[in-house]
Amino acid sequence: MKKILITGAAGYLGSHLAEKLINNKYEVILIDKNSNRKSILGVKILKLDLLYLKNQNNLFKNISHIFHFAGIADIKEANNNPQLTIDNNIKVTASLIKKAIDYKISRFFFASTLYVYSKKGGIYKITKKTCEDLIIDSAEKYNLNYTILKFGSIYGGRANNFNLIKNLISFGLNGKKVDEKLTGNEIRSYIHIDDVSNICIQLMRNLYINKHILISGYKKITIKTLVNNINKILKTKINIKFVKKNDDDHYTSNVFDIKPNNLIRVKDYSYIPLDDGLKLTIENYKKS
Repeated sequence: MKKILITGAAGYLGSHLAEKLINNKYEVILIDKNSNRKSILGVKILKLDLLYLKNQNNLFKNISHIFHFAGIADIKEANNNPQLTIDNNIKVTASLIKKAIDYKISRFFFASTLYVYSKKGGIYKITKKTCEDLIIDSAEKYNLNYTILKFGSIYGGRANNFNLIKNLISFGLNGKKVDEKLTGNEIRSYIHIDDVSNICIQLMRNLYINKHILISGYKKITIKTLVNNINKILKTKINIKFVKKNDDDHYTSNVFDIKPNNLIRVKDYSYIPLDDGLKLTIENYKKS
């Protein structure tokens, strides 16, 4: 039976998609170089640095789909470590593309970013755009089938430490000050991680071959309103001070400097409304 390979499998996106696939009876190969987590729902996580794939050919036999989620995803970390970001984002992706071509993988899914359409994002944006160009070039020259994923603002259980909603909930419950360079007027469209996982599985249909996909929330909200909504659920007041000058690396109201005409928005019609998702996230944080 064909298997699905997930890189960055212990991370935020990878672990949730892995759980969803396993629960839906898919066979998966899970790879992550940094995690202390040894398995997901009984499936072992292979601890492997994807910079060294040369002698790992057996991994790619009987693989039908690759979901490539590994790499540096934090803009600040990327800009502080440009060479590390180039290695982990560009070099690793190039190696995986070659394996996908050599082993005739049915589809290569790549987690990109909306920042490829923006002047912001620094080295992080540059590496993601370069990876997209490599994928598209490989599709033209070697018939690589791909789907490029561009995510909006994701939230939910097990979020990364740079996830704003996680930090707002964490600091709100613990009474700590939230240290974020925000004006409060930034506009985001939040989507729950469970909805993201459902959409990723939906995208395995042939309809989405060689497409650029937007996976985002369905309702726009300002950060100030978001904080107020979390305050109401927590029945507390989050200690956050909004500043006039916004972090230059991040967009404020609209990430698009150029509106893309090749981006398809895919919805999960049973999606979790934001207030319900916030309650779930708070419950999850309390348990953990």
